[in-house]
Amino acid sequence: MKINTKFLGEIECTEEDIVVFVEAISGFPELSKYIIIQLNDDATLNYLQSVDVEEVCFVITQPAALVGNYDIDISENIVDRLNLLNAEDALVFSILNIKDDSKLMTANLAAPIIINTKNNKAIQGILEGAGYKVKQGFSNLEELASASKE
Repeated sequence: MKINTKFLGEIECTEEDIVVFVEAISGFPELSKYIIIQLNDDATLNYLQSVDVEEVCFVITQPAALVGNYDIDISENIVDRLNLLNAEDALVFSILNIKDDSKLMTANLAAPIIINTKNNKAIQGILEGAGYKVKQGFSNLEELASASKE
């Protein structure tokens, strides 16, 4: 199938590429289907592109690229809703808030995107008591941004 994307125009994807959110991303209650588009060879930065609305696209990264050890406890509620049987089946991303000045970019570490790679179900989980911020600044976000342009 073909979908229109915000940054890459029309691209081809399959039904197996679609990640379905069991609960919508905050602020986008009507959207549940997305695809992940890899931006660079090492997959440091990716797009989370809505299948249904071309203008809705998030830049995401794996939190470990920012903080090294991103050790979180996924609640039983999320585990159940995603039918997540093994921790190694979970893929975790943070949404980046991109600014014109890359030194002002932030990452949402308090509400990561959690995907069950076995069934492509996803949710934006809210971490309680983990000490992570919704708008966490990082010095190495500038490096991530420049790497995606190469």
